Amino acid sequence: MLVVVGGHARKTGKTAVVCSLIRAVAEAGWTAVKIARHPHGAGVYQIDEETVPGATDTGRYLAAGARRAFLVRTAPGGLAAAMPAVRGILDLGPHAIVESNSILEFVRPDLYLAVAAADRPDDFKESAGRYFARADAVVVVDTGHTAGGRGVPETWSGRPCFPVASPVFASPELAALVRARL
Repeated sequence: MLVVVGGHARKTGKTAVVCSLIRAVAEAGWTAVKIARHPHGAGVYQIDEETVPGATDTGRYLAAGARRAFLVRTAPGGLAAAMPAVRGILDLGPHAIVESNSILEFVRPDLYLAVAAADRPDDFKESAGRYFARADAVVVVDTGHTAGGRGVPETWSGRPCFPVASPVFASPELAALVRARL
């Protein structure tokens, strides 16, 4: 099973949602992948496997219980070149969770969760805007600047919305949705 967790904007809590789902649905034995655009470095893309739980996003995946964690860094437009290697990573185990919007250009996940900050409902980054209509559900993160994600915008309607907040960024209902797709 492939779960993709994308975000409608930067700093919405995507990594926290991924970590909470890894913890909440531990029986999946997740392979976790973060795809990031980083134009610096050698080549069009670089893939690193994280082996130590820690403060990096991929280290946080391991600390949450992922069996393996990878960081895929690509130059702008470089994800296509990286996809054969990414597909190999996704095939390492029966269940993978990927933090990215951009991967949706190349895969049809079993479940796509769009993470949205409740206080910035219309602040869509370009990659999120392209794929938001494909979201199976919206994870509405209460950033502390709103009242629990109330007032769901029209652009989010028509799909299940799961309000979450710090420190637990996955509700039992959201975990049940993921578990039902295993």
